[in-house]
Amino acid sequence: MKGFLATLCAGGRKHALYLLALLLIALDGQAQVLRLDDPGRSYDPRPALEILKAPASLTFAEAAARPRGGEDGWHAPDELEMLLHDGRQGLWLRFAIQGRDDQAWWLIPSWPVLDRLDLRTRDADGHWSPLQQSGLALPASQRTLPGRQLMFALAPTAGAVEEVYLRLDSRETFVLPLRLVTPAAYLREAQQDAWLIGGFFGCLVTILLLTLTLWGFGRRSGFGWYALYLLSVIGYQAVTTGYGAWQLWPESPAFALRAHLVFTALCFLSGGLFVRYLLSLYHGGRWIDFGNRLLIGYWNVALVITLIWPHLLSFQEMLGMMALSCLGLLGTTTYLALRGSRMALWFSAAWALLLLGSSIQLLAIAGWLPADSPAFHGQMAGFALGFVMLSLGLTEGLSLQRRARIEAQRQALEASSALAREREASFVELELRVALRTVELQQAKASLERLNRELLHQSQTDSLTGLGNRRHFERVFQQEIRRAIRAERPLAVLLVDIDHFKAVNDTHGHTLGDECLRCVAEVLRRHVQRAGEVAARYGGEEFVIALPGSDQQAARTLAERIRQEVAGLELQTEQGCLRPSISVGVAVTVPSNLEHGLGLLEDADRALYAAKRGGRNRVCLSDGLPELGSGRG
Repeated sequence: MKGFLATLCAGGRKHALYLLALLLIALDGQAQVLRLDDPGRSYDPRPALEILKAPASLTFAEAAARPRGGEDGWHAPDELEMLLHDGRQGLWLRFAIQGRDDQAWWLIPSWPVLDRLDLRTRDADGHWSPLQQSGLALPASQRTLPGRQLMFALAPTAGAVEEVYLRLDSRETFVLPLRLVTPAAYLREAQQDAWLIGGFFGCLVTILLLTLTLWGFGRRSGFGWYALYLLSVIGYQAVTTGYGAWQLWPESPAFALRAHLVFTALCFLSGGLFVRYLLSLYHGGRWIDFGNRLLIGYWNVALVITLIWPHLLSFQEMLGMMALSCLGLLGTTTYLALRGSRMALWFSAAWALLLLGSSIQLLAIAGWLPADSPAFHGQMAGFALGFVMLSLGLTEGLSLQRRARIEAQRQALEASSALAREREASFVELELRVALRTVELQQAKASLERLNRELLHQSQTDSLTGLGNRRHFERVFQQEIRRAIRAERPLAVLLVDIDHFKAVNDTHGHTLGDECLRCVAEVLRRHVQRAGEVAARYGGEEFVIALPGSDQQAARTLAERIRQEVAGLELQTEQGCLRPSISVGVAVTVPSNLEHGLGLLEDADRALYAAKRGGRNRVCLSDGLPELGSGRG
């Protein structure tokens, strides 16, 4: 006491009054000083903790000046008071610490799902430390300390009492406990937690891959919803463990602020759909079906709201529906299990394990169980055990289905054997009948195959000219484009149009017009002989030729030969001899993709148009034409 009075006299009036205030705080049973004596242990500041329910817009000095006592002043929190408090209304926390030496400490809130959390300390002289910031509203690179949790660095002076102030501005509630550990102790704990959390995610990812495999083989909707449920829980746990905001979306605060409520809603939505379709709740009774539809509808709406208008919902506002949904799903599966459903029994066990694990974690949060014990990971353990139970149930269901199929096959085999024994006496006659029927079937099959070949030929062939039709050309042309892309070889297209064909039809009749088409088609057929080359009637008096591997010179030479040979044709008419002529548009390229190759038709069409415009009975290349190459990659 003499030393304390000497300090009061020596430090000046202002210093003495502040030390007196700290002494009064230390003597007050609601505001103790947390002494950091052992660097090897973790400290929970709850015995020395006070909270203030005040807006986050206050400055630290204004919050510190608020009086102690009552709901509106600084007071020691009840066990569940902060858990039920809406963080959007603002919350302040403070506690006093005293270090034995100059050891550095880290303050770690156990709940990483907070929008914004700021920290400052005040020493015995009333000086404030620089502001430290953390929370989901900040990119990971801008937080005070990197890591999956929100962490702050404290450097208390040996023997001095300092006050630590925390300001919460978040839609989420502040979940205790807080922990004070040295950096070395934290790194040891972080390594242990990494093994535990990594094992949990490894277990869930393994189950997810197995489920996706089973869903891929069976295509049962229940397995698809189970896979979505697993993904939702993986996302939810990534958020609540802090790995999501730290590793998966570290520089995306907009998504980080939505992720917790989004994955929460998605967990309940996919869980409800999973139970609905795997247990066929739509056949389980009117009230069961109605309750399940109501649950799915609510979480659908909640998911949309959290994605688009996240500020309209908070975690506290969803707690009631979360509890009701858990109890509803557990009650539904328990009811169906009592009525003899084996799968529902596995569901009930899984939900019970999840609720048990969540309850144990809630006890640790409330301070009834040690915060550094495995109880704080109770929900994670409940999820893991629950999914193991669900997977065992699904495996048993598949095994039962397999045994049922085997039994059905066995019964069918026995029935077949009995039928064979009954007909053994007339086996020869039956064999003859089977042989006769086999011959008939083979004949019918051969006839059908012949008809199919004829139909296929007719569907691909123009009946007038005997060339391929437009559908056949488009299919073969796409194949040749892909082959040219792979081989990086040129591909040429010739678009052929008979000049003045309408006048031929109008003057000499359609009979001579048809003969003209056949003669031109025959010329084209003689010049298209190499593998991959195809000639087809493209429509009316238009023909098209695809020439794989032909460069511009070869394509133009072939087009000119075709033009000259057609020009040499003579068709006898009542008015005399008719000499038809053709115009040819040529386009050549080495296609880089399918769209580029298909653009050859447009290029050849423009070249054909240029040939028509240039006087007809000529070959025109696409090179040098205006607006050429539209559609090329």
